[in-house]
Amino acid sequence: MAFLSRQAALCARSSIAACPRAIAAVLRVPALGSCAPAVPSLQHVPVRFANSKAGGSTKNGRDSKPKYLGVKKYGGHWVEPGNIILRQRGQRYGIVDSTATVAFARDWSIYALKPGYVRFWFHEMKKKYFVEVVQSPPDSAVVEKYPIVRLKEWEVPELLKVPAETPISDGIRQQLVNHLKTIPASRLGLVLPKNKPAVGRVDEELWGKLKADGAAEIGAGAGEASATSAQ
Repeated sequence: MAFLSRQAALCARSSIAACPRAIAAVLRVPALGSCAPAVPSLQHVPVRFANSKAGGSTKNGRDSKPKYLGVKKYGGHWVEPGNIILRQRGQRYGIVDSTATVAFARDWSIYALKPGYVRFWFHEMKKKYFVEVVQSPPDSAVVEKYPIVRLKEWEVPELLKVPAETPISDGIRQQLVNHLKTIPASRLGLVLPKNKPAVGRVDEELWGKLKADGAAEIGAGAGEASATSAQ
């Protein structure tokens, strides 16, 4: 706009201000009644570019102290009360509350409460390891299965998904049997296949009971038929 105003002022002072074509030629715009296209005015605009490469970001731009997390005493190692067994963030490893041989620290580290050997269990339902201290040295190369002793009601059907060799308590086994008894016999084969062993060997008990009940019903039916024919 400043450029156009300067050109208009120049034309007003000149002798050609009354000529439309002269004004159009100066302002480089088409005159009235002219079909000639406008010629754009090319101006040099200085642009400053960066003269150095931009620096990238990094994730390691700090010097924090190491945390020294991880297992310190493995399965079969001897520990004294107060020894740190492992350091962790959160309850990635659990403790066996029933034996009260280990405990959590304020930073979730697990330390020993009694002298003995470290033992690791694996819980099939929770998919995590548990730690305790025992008196006899266990085999450190084999992680034993954690016995399932407590479950919620909605977790009982999930027991059929764990390996058959997983140890469970008598109370949990009875809960599973009671749950399977509520399933009709026509659908029991879908939940509890005959050729696949189940945890706690509940398949042998249920299928054996169904077989015995079926034989008894057949025997009772044959007895009633013979009595009817005799009459």
